[in-house]
Amino acid sequence: MSWVTDDGEHEGHVALVLADGRQSVGSTGRRRADGSLEPLELVPADDDSQRQERVSSDQVRWWIPQCTCGWRGTIWERVTEPELASDATRRGWRPLGDVGDAPQHVEDSAHAEWCRHLEPHDAAAAVRRAAEAVAEHQRHLEQAVLEARRIGLSWEKIGTAAGISRQSAHERWGTPRG
Repeated sequence: MSWVTDDGEHEGHVALVLADGRQSVGSTGRRRADGSLEPLELVPADDDSQRQERVSSDQVRWWIPQCTCGWRGTIWERVTEPELASDATRRGWRPLGDVGDAPQHVEDSAHAEWCRHLEPHDAAAAVRRAAEAVAEHQRHLEQAVLEARRIGLSWEKIGTAAGISRQSAHERWGTPRG
């Protein structure tokens, strides 16, 4: 499963990590018609290789949330005995012979961590949207002032309507800008 921001700038997911550090490029949640598991597809060991190695999902040792921007979250260890699982120690239970995907509670925790990673991005986007709205309202205000002046409204009445003094209104809108 992956998560994408509304603007498409960030996509997060939980990577499946093997003992040697290699990661899967896809889910292992698929089972064949005979009930056996599809093998994992791994990122090639060298960047020049086009071949994708396939390995058993039993080789998954950790799960880590990450984002297309390069951010990586806190790693979770895969344990194969249910009594060893603990959110406090970031251990998730997934028995051998099962899919290598992170359990739902690990996915949920990873998603929450990814969302916290996005807080600065979201805050900047909110500032950008607010600035765009201010600029749009500014254009509407300037058009309204131009129309008011066209029909002969005084700077005093325009200033009062805008919540500023006559002089401030004249200084702001009365002199041509170049």
